[in-house]
Amino acid sequence: MNDLDLPPRRTIPPEVRDRIRGVTDSGLVEPPRQTTRYRGPLAVAASVAVLAAGAVVLGQSVNGTPDDFRPGATPPASTTTTVPGETHEVEPFPELTGTAPNARTTEDLDRCGAAVEASSRANEYPPRTAWEPVYTVTRGDARVTAFREYGGKPGFCEVDATSATVSDPSAETMPLGIDMENLPTGDLYALYVSPTGLVAGVGQGMPGLRFGVSNNDPVNGGVAHRKSTPVFQDELFVVDVGGLANGSRIDVTVLDEHGGDVARGEWAYDPAKVRPTGATINDR
Repeated sequence: MNDLDLPPRRTIPPEVRDRIRGVTDSGLVEPPRQTTRYRGPLAVAASVAVLAAGAVVLGQSVNGTPDDFRPGATPPASTTTTVPGETHEVEPFPELTGTAPNARTTEDLDRCGAAVEASSRANEYPPRTAWEPVYTVTRGDARVTAFREYGGKPGFCEVDATSATVSDPSAETMPLGIDMENLPTGDLYALYVSPTGLVAGVGQGMPGLRFGVSNNDPVNGGVAHRKSTPVFQDELFVVDVGGLANGSRIDVTVLDEHGGDVARGEWAYDPAKVRPTGATINDR
């Protein structure tokens, strides 16, 4: 044994020594088989993975982008037309139509007459026989008939599938914000606000009227404005205003005989200040 306590040197067999000498002299030393077997495939797999990941990212970027915008181009301008705090137009209310009095009108007024008879304020109304119908407006299952008492004082009768309601004959009218000093003659006010979203009133001495309703838009922001064309005949109007909320604004424009603007006003809806209903009954 030697100082390192190693086993004694062994002699390499001649045939093994000759094989090693032959390979070394030729300069062709074969790398270990493990390295040759795995280095190439692992490198290729890693490269493929990197390329695949890049392809997915690029595909997502291009496929989720408008046709006129690709990487390196200028993004298209936003198509959003609403700005917080600003007013934008939305689809107008469906146009209402008025029909001449007919047999159904008589039935509707009779139902409203029954509501008056059942009311504690029946003595404030003229008899049902004094109600002269002007026209009827239908929206869904609700109908509003404009009438005049003895051909003079206006009123409105609304019926639906279950009830009948008549406008108040005595309460104060609801001015709609028109500065009457800009008009030589005439008057404009509401007499009835329906729970179904109709407003009815008088436009005395006015050739035409145009309405609009403004509400806060919780979806798009800002204020949504919807135009509404009233039925306006014999100085009596009925207009669709939809579902009003506290703070909704109804704007009205007085038109001349050629459709030009003469005067404008605005009425802020406040449920506490709405003219009370005269008489109502659930009759169906």
